[in-house]
Amino acid sequence: MSPFVTSASLAPFVARLHQAIALLLLLLLAACYGGNSGLPDPPAPAVTAPTITVQPNSRITDEGVAVTFSVQATGSGTLTYQWLRDDNDVPGATQASYTLSAPAASDNGSLWKVRISNEGGSITSSTLLLTVNIANAGIPIIDTEPQSQTVTAGSNASFSVTASSSTPLSYQWQRNGSDVAGATSATYSLTPAEESDSASVWNVIVTNASGSVSSANATLTVNPGIMSAPTIQTHPLSQTVATNSIVTFTVTASGSPAPTFQWQRDGSDISGATTSQYATGFVDVSDSGSTWRVIVSNSAGSITSGDAILTVQPPSPAATAVVAVVAGVLNQSSVADGTPGSFKYPAGMSVDAGGNLFVADLLGRTIRRISSAGSVSTLAGLTDNGGANDGDNSTARFNLPAGIALDAAGTIYVSDIGNHNIRTISPGGSISTIAGGITGTSAAGYVDGAAGVARFKTPWGIAVDSSGTVYVADTGNHVIRMINSAGMVSTLAGVAGSPGAVDGTDTNARFKSPTGIVIGTDGNLYVADQGNNTIRKVTTAGNVSTLAGAAGIRGNADGTASDARFSSPTGLCTDNAGNLYISDTSNHLIRKITPSGEVSTVAGNSGASHIVLGVGGTLNQPIGITINNSSSTIYTTGESAVLSITP
Repeated sequence: MSPFVTSASLAPFVARLHQAIALLLLLLLAACYGGNSGLPDPPAPAVTAPTITVQPNSRITDEGVAVTFSVQATGSGTLTYQWLRDDNDVPGATQASYTLSAPAASDNGSLWKVRISNEGGSITSSTLLLTVNIANAGIPIIDTEPQSQTVTAGSNASFSVTASSSTPLSYQWQRNGSDVAGATSATYSLTPAEESDSASVWNVIVTNASGSVSSANATLTVNPGIMSAPTIQTHPLSQTVATNSIVTFTVTASGSPAPTFQWQRDGSDISGATTSQYATGFVDVSDSGSTWRVIVSNSAGSITSGDAILTVQPPSPAATAVVAVVAGVLNQSSVADGTPGSFKYPAGMSVDAGGNLFVADLLGRTIRRISSAGSVSTLAGLTDNGGANDGDNSTARFNLPAGIALDAAGTIYVSDIGNHNIRTISPGGSISTIAGGITGTSAAGYVDGAAGVARFKTPWGIAVDSSGTVYVADTGNHVIRMINSAGMVSTLAGVAGSPGAVDGTDTNARFKSPTGIVIGTDGNLYVADQGNNTIRKVTTAGNVSTLAGAAGIRGNADGTASDARFSSPTGLCTDNAGNLYISDTSNHLIRKITPSGEVSTVAGNSGASHIVLGVGGTLNQPIGITINNSSSTIYTTGESAVLSITP
């Protein structure tokens, strides 16, 4: 054995020495700190409030193009985030970044920031500005603002504005922030101004296809004028109306101070009838021959208008046609194929040479087919799944299809009011958009031109001629449009945004919410002008005339075209003899107009607003209408079903 001590032989001794020293230290610490855990609790970590390291930046994007805001921050524990828009919390925006998926014009100029919090407190970021470049930029520019003015009571006050735009302009004047009825031109005249008009504030909203802008306010000051007794400029007019009509009598008068009014019937005051207009309740034949007048007064005197005589026509005789259900179940709003099938809201209809019916199921968002045997099938679209996709019948989507028409080749034309465009379904089942929003933007508007540029606003009625020209009742724009075989869209008659009841040629004519449209056997167009309660005739040259009914007078009367009355006529069709058939919606009737202009009732009873089947059956708000010329059977809709009418 070696006499020397090596490092290896000392290792166990050194290890035991280290253990003894460690044990001694633990005993000493236990004595110092009471002997519980043996060690002091560690100090709590410091809580650090949030600090923003990268602030969110102002952003610029295009309308419809997603934009993301983001922030970077540090701080103890878990940080929470809440984004704010214009100082209001944005629901669900609780991450370090927030994406606005489809910025709109209303988002332009909005202010955004984010609040970041933890246990140590909270901090709010700097404010960022969102700028949205509006599609089709070019809202009107006001060149000359309306001016404040001072006039004398009894004289006229006139406000005007000049504005520039690359597209047509429309105007709406406002008084004290409320629209003035009928004040829709660049100039508005108050005729005459009265002392009560003093201090009123006037402005005008100028609109084009890209948007609207409001003028500056103009204040009207009216100084007292010389007192003058009332004078009547327009006396109330005698009227001939149908039973169950509401009649409005009107007088136009002036004086200083402003006059008051008291209407009389047959020489006796009518309680509460103290304005320049008086509307009766529903009248009947017992009111025929009554006389109506108004006494106009002020402190300088009074004057009595001439008498207006009311003539009330008797109601149309009850029709004796046979009403039956072809498909669907009365008052069952659902979608099912088969026999009898069901519909949500059948609207426009058309029938082919084989007796098959094609129906636009508006609320079902589908195009349906009813075979000549009565079996219902879905031709295109998916129930309750609105959209604007083109493609085959399994992928295409519609959004409130309303009108439907067929051409000789079997192509189906559909007016899709929810998408504001015109669609086709080929005989092979391919769905295409032929005008209005075909680039994926189906927004309402009014633009003529190539198919992809053109815009419509809730187009309802649709018809197609033998040359492939499509005619559209552009309901929301109050105009009649046409699409030629090359896809160019133009306006045949009326002025967009200017409803009215004027006959004349192209832009001189006016419509009010035209709905149904059909091509007659004479080649002319016939339009159900729903808002005017009339049937209009439009030549292919754009010359417009009123065929039947009286503009602005709602009623139910048969007879010659000028004496007849309608109530919200919606659909139209024609037979081979040139007779027109109308779904007179609010009268719950089907009406007929012969080529000589005689109006009669084919089916329904205006006093019954529910469907009764059988001989002399009744209808309930018929909308769509078409006729099978082979059998003379008329088809219409009501209470979620498709009905047949056999005269």
